[in-house]
Amino acid sequence: MAEEVEKLLEEMADRLFVSKDSPISSALALLEDGAVEVRWNADEAHPFGRAFRDLGIGAYLLDLLAYEQAIPLLRDVGKRAKQLGRTWMSEWPYLQVAGALARSVPYRRAELETTAHDLADTDFAYAIAQSALPEQVSAEISLALGHLDLALEQAEQACARLEERGARPDYVSALEIRARILLELGRAQEALSMADAGLEMAEEMGYLSIMWRLQAARARALEALGSEVDKDKDARAREDVPDNSCGSDVAHIKKRR
Repeated sequence: MAEEVEKLLEEMADRLFVSKDSPISSALALLEDGAVEVRWNADEAHPFGRAFRDLGIGAYLLDLLAYEQAIPLLRDVGKRAKQLGRTWMSEWPYLQVAGALARSVPYRRAELETTAHDLADTDFAYAIAQSALPEQVSAEISLALGHLDLALEQAEQACARLEERGARPDYVSALEIRARILLELGRAQEALSMADAGLEMAEEMGYLSIMWRLQAARARALEALGSEVDKDKDARAREDVPDNSCGSDVAHIKKRR
């Protein structure tokens, strides 16, 4: 068991996906095992070990949408990572916090606008090399600020990069973002397709935490499509309703025959 935990903790440095099959989820799922507790307790004596552990816990909290708990924890991890000179470890929590702020309600518009400018001016070398998190976070912020066309472009770029890399958990997450953006653009049918594609992949992976978010997007798309159908039915019904004039009544009767 100790060897398995050691391997999982090493992989967490390279893959910060939060699905059933990811290193972070696997390590956290083993918390009840004594070996894991011993390992993580031993890390208390090492600043890097504590920061690394808290980074994984923060990512897990984000996947559960527990933003109030995740944001301060990840901000603290970012500060500690800078003190340790770990650039990659400071990039991840910064981006994760930015995305969480965009998804939090109510939006902090001024802070989001500042963050959007910072994202555009910052070279996230490690995050870009390992994922499409900068594009995903930028899409979340653009969506929150109402820049829908830009948000869709950023989300599509993220999907393309993640699909090419074969990073399925993050790809599914990007599909969920695209679905929400398309819904805001009034493109419910496309949003439904995104949600269905994401759900199929999430079910294959057992990525439970994203599944209900995709289900929510799918439900919104179906509701929107249902409303469009109802409007069409109402329009057709109005066409069949006769006017009050006698001539219109006769024309309508003839039309009915």
